[in-house]
Amino acid sequence: MEKIKYINDDINLGIRYDWKKIFRRCKKLGIFPEDDTIWNPSSVPVYDTKWNVIMSIRSKGKTTNVLLLGLVMYMMYGTQTIYLGQNKDKIRPKNTADMYNIVRAHHYIEKITDGRFNDIKLYSGGKWYLLNVDEDGNIIEKDNKPCCLNMAVSEHMDYKSTWNTPTGDLIVYDEFISKAYYPNEFLDLCDLLSTVIRNRVSPVIFMLSNTINKYHQYFNELDIFEPVQALQAGESIINEGLNGSRVYVTIIDPKVNDQKKLFNKLFFGFKNPGCLFTGNCNGVTNIDL
Repeated sequence: MEKIKYINDDINLGIRYDWKKIFRRCKKLGIFPEDDTIWNPSSVPVYDTKWNVIMSIRSKGKTTNVLLLGLVMYMMYGTQTIYLGQNKDKIRPKNTADMYNIVRAHHYIEKITDGRFNDIKLYSGGKWYLLNVDEDGNIIEKDNKPCCLNMAVSEHMDYKSTWNTPTGDLIVYDEFISKAYYPNEFLDLCDLLSTVIRNRVSPVIFMLSNTINKYHQYFNELDIFEPVQALQAGESIINEGLNGSRVYVTIIDPKVNDQKKLFNKLFFGFKNPGCLFTGNCNGVTNIDL
């Protein structure tokens, strides 16, 4: 655990994060693949922007890698990840219970916690706790506070009087571009963020999307509609809104590795251009099936 310092030495403003140290720790742990076809959160200028919009096709590691970043920040600073879904259904256990599966499968928890914990579990109230379990799944130790909490944007009013997360500084709105956009949804999101953040200036927001829809209402709300129209795959921008809020936006390059190209060739190699949404498979040799 790092020695906690506060912005302007004021606890009410929140923790002063050393982002260079955080990303160095991530690199030392080897939790982000050294593969340029997988998105790496260290590419985001979190020291300069509070809103960070990340768009791509699926299977780019966005959600998993932000959750990994959150675990590293938790061990270094006690930071809690706030995982947002559009509505209650999006954050129900049936839809979120496996969101740490890749983290588990690669034993990243053991790496990040120096062996103290080896599992993570979703408990009631949408709270995720780190655990140390034995070979039979029996709990040896349960952490004393949740490292991640699930919240629904649609339920913003219900959190107002009860929510208190003074270290809830990594906020992740997953799949924010959906087929439905509720009336005043952006204002509901801002109301929820106000409840979580209070008056701190330390939090950082990640808006993640598994689809690239440049015409979504959120881009109007974030004052980035026109810049987003000109944005191409592999490019990023920082745009300052009318009243000063800075937003980072990127469309992750859709290039894929040879394994993914082979997958495309085997299952989606048809003339409909939509089938090759994960990248061209030309030149990839079949394996012996």
